[in-house]
Amino acid sequence: MRAGLIVFLSFALLAGLVLIFVQPGQQDPSPEPTDPAIALLAGARAELLGQPRSPSSGRAPLAAARKHLSAGRPERARELILGELEGAWSAEAYYLLGILESRARLWQRAVEALERSLAPGARYPEKSIAPFRLGRALEETGRIPAARVAYRLDHDLSGDGEALFRLGLLDIEAGQFAQARTQLEDALRRFTQGPDRARTFAALSDICLEGDDLAGARKLLEEAVALRPHPELLHRLARVCRRMGDGEAADRHTLAAQGLQGG
Repeated sequence: MRAGLIVFLSFALLAGLVLIFVQPGQQDPSPEPTDPAIALLAGARAELLGQPRSPSSGRAPLAAARKHLSAGRPERARELILGELEGAWSAEAYYLLGILESRARLWQRAVEALERSLAPGARYPEKSIAPFRLGRALEETGRIPAARVAYRLDHDLSGDGEALFRLGLLDIEAGQFAQARTQLEDALRRFTQGPDRARTFAALSDICLEGDDLAGARKLLEEAVALRPHPELLHRLARVCRRMGDGEAADRHTLAAQGLQGG
């Protein structure tokens, strides 16, 4: 009787230990919290879609800060902007601060400023392009889902190809090549400037290379080089030609790239 009780208690103790040490590991992990920037951008979407371009606040310091930014005098612009971060015009000041921080590649600080620039109800001329600026900063800080939301909003607001191009690059990085091709081809139809089209052709060539389509990649890079004979593009084209066994073309493109590089 006593021996049976001891065996029963031993099994009960073992079962308790199993519950203690195994059960938590079997639970589903908690879902990752939603990036707060996504909610901010949802509010901005509701406010900005269909809204006409807003006027400037007319604040003289902010007008002067814009001129300093355009003239490449960031420190003078910063002095003026920092004095304007309070008041009804603060969102406009934070937008300009976000531009400053982005140009300095201080991406986390840029995110913080640009999020403030999208304050509900604030009105200033660049508010409709603030989502794209925020998207770039979010992308650089690794907040990719929020960056995607920002780029989609910018595309809906502007209708140009830049946001589609950025979305295409993100899709390439994620290995979503079919979706990337769709985004980039749509961007290509919207771009009119040679350099923009050239970088889009180059991005499309990366998708071809992922699928070992050397002929397709070569054709796209030739299109890119025709629009913008840049050394990097020429070197990329040369590498593809060499992989295809066309050493003569590879050497020709390499020499052209070296000529543009000054040697």
